[in-house]
Amino acid sequence: MNTKSWLLSGIVVVSLVLSSIATAAESTGFKVIYQNSTEAPVSDPARQLFKDALTTEDFWASLRYFITQKELSYCAIASSVVVLNSLDISAPANPNLYPYQLFDQDNIFTDKVLKIISPTIVGYQSTTLEEMNQLISTYPVNVERVYASNSSVDKFRRAAIVALKSPNQRLLVNFDRKGLQQEGGGHVSPVVAYHEAQDRFLVLDVARYKLPSYWVESAHLFQAMSGIDDRSKRSRGYVIVSKRMTFKNDD
Repeated sequence: MNTKSWLLSGIVVVSLVLSSIATAAESTGFKVIYQNSTEAPVSDPARQLFKDALTTEDFWASLRYFITQKELSYCAIASSVVVLNSLDISAPANPNLYPYQLFDQDNIFTDKVLKIISPTIVGYQSTTLEEMNQLISTYPVNVERVYASNSSVDKFRRAAIVALKSPNQRLLVNFDRKGLQQEGGGHVSPVVAYHEAQDRFLVLDVARYKLPSYWVESAHLFQAMSGIDDRSKRSRGYVIVSKRMTFKNDD
């Protein structure tokens, strides 16, 4: 086979692989949450939403690092790991992966993080929005923490869309599952895509043993973020994590 034939064969193989990944992402891994239980879903709506969505950059950036929370109370930890890895933040040493570095649900607890919260505490109680904010802030990123009580669905939507369109920002939401008609209480997961026409966000749920990821209307999601956290006695909300940009000195 000549060089040109090898090249063409390689292109075909790559195209088939990318097509398979896209098909898998668009199909059974997602579902659609309907605020009104009488709404009749169309055939395979989640797949169609993903195909039609214009803002999916964060989905592809996060997919490589998407993990399952290792304990029932580790949603904020797992979500933080996904975000930090997807922003290519330098990770602590990981002896299991040497010489490579990657955040996981153990090495994220550096000495600085342990002054804020420990694995033992996380193991028996939830992580508040402020604790997650402080944890992530120990790394070289900027974190904007917003309580739903200090915001509105319109402000949330605008900020979320800006974050989702930026390659250097990620969005995490802290919400009450009951507000989305799900079993359980407080939860944290990344938001990775937005469907403009239907005003729906795609939540990449780190409790993968329990639920697939899902599309939810912005008003419905904001309502779920507005519930009161029993520990903090404040509303839930969201954080936007931004990678700090460095520039070379041309002098």
